[in-house]
Amino acid sequence: MVHGDEFLIAERSYSDDESMLSVGMANIHAEVPGLEANKDKILRAASIFAERGVNIAVFPEFCLSGYFWDQRDDCLAYMSGAAVENHTDWIENELQPLLGNGFEAVLLNGLTAATTKDRFLNRTFAVGRDPDHLADENTYDKVFLPGIEKDYTDSGRDDRLVMATRHGRLGFTTCYDYLFSELLREYSMVEEVDAIVQIASWRAAGNRDYPA
Repeated sequence: MVHGDEFLIAERSYSDDESMLSVGMANIHAEVPGLEANKDKILRAASIFAERGVNIAVFPEFCLSGYFWDQRDDCLAYMSGAAVENHTDWIENELQPLLGNGFEAVLLNGLTAATTKDRFLNRTFAVGRDPDHLADENTYDKVFLPGIEKDYTDSGRDDRLVMATRHGRLGFTTCYDYLFSELLREYSMVEEVDAIVQIASWRAAGNRDYPA
């Protein structure tokens, strides 16, 4: 383990073949409210990944906005401003330029406005060379919503995203989705993915136990 730009970096190697896939996982804590601080953390972590030869970087659920809280009016106002579509300039002008030389994509998660007033979609999206990172073929909207998320977000209607990359076919789930085996079975048996990218916003202390 080494320290880089205030981050603790752990490196694991599973092959001597440097042409194999290198994945960077940014286990960062998103502040709320703290949109600009979160964007700064994402950029700093992505810069480290670029320097260390990562191919695909994976960031946590709610990495851009942070999580919901109970004061509805304040929360709605903040989350509306934090919606991904309000920050495309930041993505295109600051994050995308880090890509290149083998650094192929950054997988982020944030909120986008739903068709229902004052509601959002919990969206995972791929920032690559394609300028339309919020296009349907580049995004996955969380399907299964626990607790307070039901008060603010709508369920994604297209319950699978498969991305074909030079490293294989990737499927996507978000947090609570992972507990529903039929979704994983569809990815495995129907879509025949090579790996599933699962992101979450889980508490750091202790482990969560899910009955059954």
